Amino acid sequence: MTYGRAVSRWPLVVAFVAVACGAGDDDATVFSPEPACARADELVPELLAIAQSAGVPTLQLVVATEVLPDVRSELVRVLLVWVRGLPAGTLEGLLLLGERGVIDALVEPILLLVDAIEGAAKADGGSEALAAVDRMLFECPGQPLFVELAGLLREPTFRADLDALLLAGLDLDAVLLDLGIDVGALSAREGFAALFRSLLALVSSYGSSVDDLLGPGGLLSALVDPDDEVLSTALRLLRQVLAEGPRLEAVRGICRCALATDPGGTLGRFLFDLIQADVLSVFGALSVGGGGALALDDVHLALDGVLLPLLDLLGADGSARRALVFALDALLQPSVAALVLADVRTLLERGVLSEIVALLDALVGGRCAAP
Repeated sequence: MTYGRAVSRWPLVVAFVAVACGAGDDDATVFSPEPACARADELVPELLAIAQSAGVPTLQLVVATEVLPDVRSELVRVLLVWVRGLPAGTLEGLLLLGERGVIDALVEPILLLVDAIEGAAKADGGSEALAAVDRMLFECPGQPLFVELAGLLREPTFRADLDALLLAGLDLDAVLLDLGIDVGALSAREGFAALFRSLLALVSSYGSSVDDLLGPGGLLSALVDPDDEVLSTALRLLRQVLAEGPRLEAVRGICRCALATDPGGTLGRFLFDLIQADVLSVFGALSVGGGGALALDDVHLALDGVLLPLLDLLGADGSARRALVFALDALLQPSVAALVLADVRTLLERGVLSEIVALLDALVGGRCAAP
């Protein structure tokens, strides 16, 4: 069995099975055509059924033909390093979320996000926006941003403000109306794109400071009600994101790169189309202050147990970043992006998230042993 044939048959489960069977070892067979772990088929029956029946054809084809073998191998290594580096108790905590029905409850807002992205990709200028994102992946300096974001998420003041905002809830529709943007009006599309580009230009300018945006009379602070506690908290968070020093330089690097790689301003229009496609309802569904499925401790688990280890890995490992860029490049091609998103919808609707968490927990806990 050749490497390519194995991947074409198992494009979705191969990474997880490889980890379970010791893909991190030098003498391990990374891509086996059949699961070599006793419990893999029991832990991910739906995922295996989808792979065997070619239930997500575009995703399978792209992974098998457009993602090079060395990139696939590197992605397996990254997965292995990330999973082994998760803090103790993380996967057990995620399993408890599944038992509480939280993971299933999260599927619906994720599907809303997938639908919004798919719709925006098909809208006028969507292909150009995807091409701009693709250029950004290759040309923009992501490493400093990963490092600075990880540091920011470890700062007590930032986390306290973030908790307060999550508990209070943030009506993004209202925020945009305060900024003079009615997302229900199609004519606002160009105005939003112009504002978005102006913000990028302001932040990226070496002659500007955070006060030009958030200080008295600044572009954003002048447009919001200072007595609105929720908006004030949001502005405090943004001020911390744009704090002078390495963090601001990391953000400036991304903003300058976005302006250079998207001279036509397609990203602003794409973002507006996402908002019109009701992507803001995703934030409402993820609210922790409205009696929904999520609790604040669940968000802490996701940030500290899942996101921070990933940011640390991507900030420190250039090979991991390159592999991720090449994989995303294959999936974001305008000719296949909408079809890939449709396949992602299939995976979510068939409950693979809970299966993947269960398999990862078995791997880390040593309960998925070779027969």
